[in-house]
Amino acid sequence: MYLLDTDIISNLVRPRPSEKLITRLSETDGRALGISVITLMELHLGERLASRPEPIRKFIEDFVLPTVTVIDFDREQAQAAAGIQADLRRAGKPLDWLDIMIAACALKTGRILVTGNLSHYQRIAGLKIENWLGG
Repeated sequence: MYLLDTDIISNLVRPRPSEKLITRLSETDGRALGISVITLMELHLGERLASRPEPIRKFIEDFVLPTVTVIDFDREQAQAAAGIQADLRRAGKPLDWLDIMIAACALKTGRILVTGNLSHYQRIAGLKIENWLGG
């Protein structure tokens, strides 16, 4: 089971998405793919800020919503996110709250976080991550 980070989903909106990502997605059972509601919020924000929102809106409606499971942010994830951020702040390496919330979602649902932002997430204890973008 996988949780796709926002950078992974955003890559698919680009005119030329990562070939490695397309290959991995085609090899993966769609039922194993999920995103956090936080990622969905970030996609909607990108849509509202875009000079041409229609392609993003169409991508959300035609690909994201019918293809992946959207996982709501719950109390357990909220507690986990607070603990993660507290640990990172004590270590002097805090992360953006949205990244923390996505990481908490992956941890509490037992999913592997698929991201190109390895440096962000490698400092979170117990979080399993994979990079499907290459490089």
